Amino acid sequence: MARVHTEVQTGCSIDEMKDGDVAVIVTWPHAGYVGLVVQRYGTALVALGRRSGRCWPTLFDSKCGNDFQVRILPKGTLIEI
Repeated sequence: MARVHTEVQTGCSIDEMKDGDVAVIVTWPHAGYVGLVVQRYGTALVALGRRSGRCWPTLFDSKCGNDFQVRILPKGTLIEI
């Protein structure tokens, strides 16, 4: 599983992600996904660095609100897999 080695406390709504953005999940309805590195691909959110693919193909079709928060990573951020 891909992880970023920084403590993440606050984030923004996933609605703010642009196509191609890479982010760390900060708040999610299922706590097991907090800390997971994801990338926006069109209207899908794809988990990075997992053995089996995890994708939310229609997550951006509707506004998600504060239940889905991420911290968008700046270019050049080191990600360990």
